[in-house]
Amino acid sequence: MKKNIVVSTSDPQNPSVTLSISGMVEKFVEIRPKYIRLTGVAGERISTLVSIIPMKKYSFKIIGISAMKGRDIQFSLAEKTFPEGDGYELLVENRKKDQGRYHDVLSLKTDSDIQPAIKVSVYGNISKPDIEQKSTDSSE
Repeated sequence: MKKNIVVSTSDPQNPSVTLSISGMVEKFVEIRPKYIRLTGVAGERISTLVSIIPMKKYSFKIIGISAMKGRDIQFSLAEKTFPEGDGYELLVENRKKDQGRYHDVLSLKTDSDIQPAIKVSVYGNISKPDIEQKSTDSSE
């Protein structure tokens, strides 16, 4: 990874200096999908499964899970074995009953000193039921 930073100085000869920072970044965990999108119609079951697989070099256990808000979602975590190794399966379900959007962040607490918490973003977009379609269906 390489990042450039422009620094402003008080030196009239060099009013700004570009600093480059580079280094290797190793993956700590595989999260599939990287973020959670709960999209659907109010009243229907809307859920997503997320695979969380620690990299062998950085093995860890998830020892807790919490939501920043927790108002519109519910979640559960289970251990699971994947072809890549042991990990977790996170089930996230929509609880919002009415139309609207929301955002939340799940924090997975780990027993790792390297990364004590893993954040997973949750985006919800709940639409209202198509009332015309329902009334047409019931009149047949």
